Amino acid sequence: MKDTNGVRSPTSEATGVWLPALALFVAFWILYLWTATQYNTFDAVSYANEIGRLYPQTHDPRWLFHPHHLLFNATGYVIWRAAQTLGYIGGPLPVIEAWNATSGALGLVLYYLALRSLLQRSRWIPLLIAAGLGLSFGYWICATDGRVNMPSTVLLLGAFWATCRLIQTGNRKLAALAGVLTGSAILYHESAGLFLVVGVAGALLSYPGDDLSARAAWKHRCALAAIYLASSLLLVLAVYAMIGAAALHFRSLGAFHRWSSEYVELGWWWNFHILTNIRLDAYAFRRAAFVEPPGKQGTFHLSGAPTQILVFYFMVLIGWFVSVYAFLVAIPLLWRTHIRPLLIVSLIWVVAYTLFFTVWSPGYVVFWVPVLIPTGLLLAFSLAHYRAGRMGLAVNWLLGVWIALYAVSNFMSSIGPHQDPQSSPFRRTAMDVRSHTVRGDLIVVAGAGDAAQCEVDIPYFADRDCISIHTMAARAKENADRTRSTIQSRIAQTLASGNHVYVLDEVMSDRSVLEALHKRHPKVDRAQIQETFRPWRRSIAWKSPRGPVWILEQEPTPTPIP
Repeated sequence: MKDTNGVRSPTSEATGVWLPALALFVAFWILYLWTATQYNTFDAVSYANEIGRLYPQTHDPRWLFHPHHLLFNATGYVIWRAAQTLGYIGGPLPVIEAWNATSGALGLVLYYLALRSLLQRSRWIPLLIAAGLGLSFGYWICATDGRVNMPSTVLLLGAFWATCRLIQTGNRKLAALAGVLTGSAILYHESAGLFLVVGVAGALLSYPGDDLSARAAWKHRCALAAIYLASSLLLVLAVYAMIGAAALHFRSLGAFHRWSSEYVELGWWWNFHILTNIRLDAYAFRRAAFVEPPGKQGTFHLSGAPTQILVFYFMVLIGWFVSVYAFLVAIPLLWRTHIRPLLIVSLIWVVAYTLFFTVWSPGYVVFWVPVLIPTGLLLAFSLAHYRAGRMGLAVNWLLGVWIALYAVSNFMSSIGPHQDPQSSPFRRTAMDVRSHTVRGDLIVVAGAGDAAQCEVDIPYFADRDCISIHTMAARAKENADRTRSTIQSRIAQTLASGNHVYVLDEVMSDRSVLEALHKRHPKVDRAQIQETFRPWRRSIAWKSPRGPVWILEQEPTPTPIP
């Protein structure tokens, strides 16, 4: 309802904007908590181990402050400890999942508010696009797992909202707010630094007002870009410096540089096979929106997929192509309107992420989740164009049906089945190890290939000490002799304390695992692994569903002949 001057009343504002925002938050918060995964990813379990086992055991602050996602572990630890004071007695993983679920629901509200401010004549398209992001496969799995990406993505959504308002108003405070939110996102995941290009573009394309000359307007835009960069970078540098000096006790720039660049210098994440990576990028971007049915690989290879799910999948795939076509047809018309700056900023966001993630961990789906944000905006503008034309309300219905279809497809193909605790083979292995061992025993795993996740699932779910050949080789800087001696030392210490040492069969005979290990560490091969275990006698301790588990024992000391 509007007053006589055409101004929207507070009641109408609450009904038209804030009530849908509240409903969106509550609905998705409940959905994400209900669909929390039981098939946790390697990273999620790894960070839970660092928070719940390694830091309490060692009190080494490096387990809480990772240079690649500086504040994630520390925040997770604080929330976990707070939950314990309220009576919670479990590990940190469910707490982190609840944090991600809450963050994910909040992020959708920010996205909706940003879209609503840009499409004020359309009530349903912003709400449907925000819900579509929440039901996309990539966003959904990030909000229901203990992954590191969700807090950073939510802060990027906040920065996106502030940047949109900055483009519309040219306000200096909004430039500072967008910078602070971007800097905060970087502190939770360094990849958010790519958004700096987007924020600067937004500042340079902002509306400075009608009363400024062209020269003054350009100076004003440059000032906004400077404010944005300064507020973002100063926050990041200040927090990194404070933690480096106060928590990690670095006393030189060299020590700080070695810590901050260690992740990048591993060399595992870079890949410059551009043509192959572009194909992987296209697959990951599509998969961020909706997942392929189980039993199939890629977009069109269909062997082994259940027929019922295939029907939904193909309908969703058709909707995907239709939405791309709708955007390509509408973009020339939209380019000539007042929303051109927003189109440019959105396209810069897509291009910046595409260029970087074509060479950094190509094909990894969660890195493409932020790309859904600008593409969702572009789709919203296109649909609003058709909504204002002859199609009318049909646009809303078509969009809603497509989102419902890929939500059902995502749930049936992955989200639903992964609610079963038995869905993870790594957790099943961990529970099998737990039933046959006691605390103090040591489990040796490969840490590579299809069985790599056992390295983190066994310590977290089985509460058993575990070492992997992969991790030992990495810590030894690929020195084969040092890797072997380190593993042998851990085995000897465990046996000397009266506990047992077990080796998963993957280390002994799984060709694919050993090939993956050798590919990652060329100096580690089957012969060196056999040499590592040569001082001890091997026998089968028990047979697990994944193959026999071996026990290492001291060779009996020969009895001297009198």
